[in-house]
Amino acid sequence: MKILVAEDDPVSNRLIQKILTRLRHEVLPAENGLQAWEIYQENEIRMVVTDWIMPEMDGLTLCKKIRSSDKEEYSYIIVLTAKDQQRDLIEVFDVGADDYIIKPFDPEELRARVNNGERIIKLENGYKDLQGILIESRNKLRIVFDSLKEEIFAVDNGFRIVSANKTLLNNLGISFSELIDKPCFQDNKALHFPYEIKEVKSAATKVFETGASQFLSRTFSDRQGDQRHREIDLLPVKSETGKVLQVVIVARDITREREKSEEIRRLNERLQEALNQVEAKNEKLEEILKGLSDTQVQVLQSEKMP
Repeated sequence: MKILVAEDDPVSNRLIQKILTRLRHEVLPAENGLQAWEIYQENEIRMVVTDWIMPEMDGLTLCKKIRSSDKEEYSYIIVLTAKDQQRDLIEVFDVGADDYIIKPFDPEELRARVNNGERIIKLENGYKDLQGILIESRNKLRIVFDSLKEEIFAVDNGFRIVSANKTLLNNLGISFSELIDKPCFQDNKALHFPYEIKEVKSAATKVFETGASQFLSRTFSDRQGDQRHREIDLLPVKSETGKVLQVVIVARDITREREKSEEIRRLNERLQEALNQVEAKNEKLEEILKGLSDTQVQVLQSEKMP
């Protein structure tokens, strides 16, 4: 790990370098704060050990400049100071330093403080790695989320919308910012929200109270006044303790399926009517044939008579 050492006293500077080198760190020494700031800007520095009182630029000013820099990686800062008053130490933390060591310092104390800073940097690196994995997973999930034809959105326990997919936004004709954090279950004409507000809110309330999923199948009129049919699933999003944090609402438009089912039903009815007519005609034909058969028998019998 690269450690910047800013110390104007040559003896102290060499001693710090020796300690850090033994800990297998790469040391970049500076004789004053201004030189340290130049080195910091040109290198990926993860830790800074700086004296407070230095020429050109003091250690606290160096801390402020480091904290105001636009570098993504966090730098752990340890300030060396002979000042030991409480107000002085508060000032050290106020400028963004992470730790301090009172001069004259014990080499073992410096080693321990540096090791502690290294542990914190490793934790921060691990956090960033995990954050990157979570962001990547979230982005992949978002792609799937937005590609679904179902309208999907989530509400918190205050019934405010916290997420929504593109299908819902496109169908409502509004942007993400116009919908997010808006109250869901109220007559909001600006949103043209296409759900039976009372019934869906009642079902969402049950999910929050019981933690169990709910299902609705409803018919409503869209903005053009046409009848639409939807199946609505309300699913709980729970914490590790089982508390319901959000309710995800998944709505499927089954109007076409309903229309197809209705068309098939009508066709079946017409087919059944046709079958009934054929059956009736067959029965009538059988009666006619039976009548003809009886007539033929009578004719044959009459011909045999002398």
